[in-house]
Amino acid sequence: MENKAGFVIRGAAYLVDIFLATLLVSPLIVLLGNNRGEIDMIAGLMFMVYSSLATGMYGMTLGKRFFHLRVVTEDGTKVGMGKAFLRETLGKILSTLVFSLGYFWIIWDKNKQGWHDKIAKTFVVQYEAIGGGRKFLAYLLVCSLPIVVVLGIVATILLIAINPLGQLQKAQEAAKTYETR
Repeated sequence: MENKAGFVIRGAAYLVDIFLATLLVSPLIVLLGNNRGEIDMIAGLMFMVYSSLATGMYGMTLGKRFFHLRVVTEDGTKVGMGKAFLRETLGKILSTLVFSLGYFWIIWDKNKQGWHDKIAKTFVVQYEAIGGGRKFLAYLLVCSLPIVVVLGIVATILLIAINPLGQLQKAQEAAKTYETR
């Protein structure tokens, strides 16, 4: 069996898939406006269908293909639709439930399997080595994500502390007071 793929390269492939899915879902945001719940539900279902079909038919999504990854069974053969559906739906839902621990399990598992892999009895393998540029991109994508999350949290805290709406209202009141003099 080819080399089993680790957390970083698999995470990068997932982020590429999420980016591509976001491009496809963008028109929904325009059509549905502020119906965030509906958009999230439709996008989630579309992503599960895409992942299941791509994995079942080709053994890979576009993100996995970019990084030369393939999902295979324990004996190295094609996954098929049944296992792909199990892996991409129930398996990934369970992997996400406890703080996404099922995905981080890939880091510690000797076979580099997440919970979704164990449930479906699958492995993710690298069928061809990738060049330095793609390897760098994988690390950049996966390592920059926590930084973006932390920056988002800091920005949110700062916005709450600064209260720009309150500042704007104070400025408008001051302007009205100045005009009446």
